[in-house]
Amino acid sequence: DGNIGVDENVEIVRLDGLTLKVKKKGSYLI
Repeated sequence: DGNIGVDENVEIVRLDGLTLKVKKKGSYLI
């Protein structure tokens, strides 16, 4: 997408103290 934000296809998770956007489709965004 290239858009910064949150939608139904993205879940916010905590990993090693960092906030990462993890797409349910399998794509990982920082």
